[in-house]
Amino acid sequence: MLELIEQIEANKCKKEPRLASLYASLAKIYNHRLLNLPLVAHRQELLLAIEYYQKAIDTDTLPKNKSDLAKQAADLAKKLADPLLQIQWMTTSYNLAKNPSNVDLYNLGRACLDAGLYTKCDSVGNVYAAKYPTHTYGYYLRALANWRVDTTMELGSANPHFEKLIEVGAPDSV
Repeated sequence: MLELIEQIEANKCKKEPRLASLYASLAKIYNHRLLNLPLVAHRQELLLAIEYYQKAIDTDTLPKNKSDLAKQAADLAKKLADPLLQIQWMTTSYNLAKNPSNVDLYNLGRACLDAGLYTKCDSVGNVYAAKYPTHTYGYYLRALANWRVDTTMELGSANPHFEKLIEVGAPDSV
């Protein structure tokens, strides 16, 4: 497979449609090889897989494929326990998706929160709340992000978001 890729690349056919598929297949091969490798080799294989996902994204022409490939790279970054790389790929996937879902947006915000990127989490929560004003998750992300910044609640920056969370969520309670 590598030889075929090298032949196509040598002919300066960087936008050859088959190339994206080959890169994606190679990324999956590196990912699957982890099952038979010692733990110390995992990081290198995952990084190689991510590298080939990037090449597949660069050469593919369909936004849906690009978004799906970026999601797969984000999953690999999670396996690497590299939250910043994971967020980078989740953001790429979200931005490439034609119609990203509310779940994609929430997962991105939650990853930012877990990584300590509170300002980015608050921004993602704000986007979520604007796109889905009847859902509680955007307000939840904003409340948690602001609470983690203002842990003593001296500024009360999380309060409006908690209040909105309660207001929006109250009709769901029985």
